[in-house]
Amino acid sequence: MPGEPPRIGARCSVFAKTDLIHLQQKGVPLEALLYALCESIARMVTSLKKGRFDEPVYFVGGVAANRAIVKALNEMLSQRNGTRVEVIVPDNHLYVGAFGAACSRRVRGRGSGYHRIQARSNNRSTKCPGSRK
Repeated sequence: MPGEPPRIGARCSVFAKTDLIHLQQKGVPLEALLYALCESIARMVTSLKKGRFDEPVYFVGGVAANRAIVKALNEMLSQRNGTRVEVIVPDNHLYVGAFGAACSRRVRGRGSGYHRIQARSNNRSTKCPGSRK
């Protein structure tokens, strides 16, 4: 994408919408607006922690499927750390949160749940911490 994308506020969706409308009225291309939104999300995520991010950094959940946000997050983390950072999006990124919740419930003894989940497409499995099976 040529040039620097515009900056959009990330703390408040109302302000972000106002920024988007203003930039759209100025004729900023849709591509640049969309990437600016990705950058605003990445800025918000990196603002949640002070200092360097320890590696490896895993990105999980549905948003991890958005390559533009992954790119923006890589850029923000690299800028913060002062070295190139590449977030890791595991093959099972959609299910990692559910797996963690199931493990937490199982460890606390409030459910049987599954004790294994496919961690990657290479048939490795991961065991819940504290699981007896």
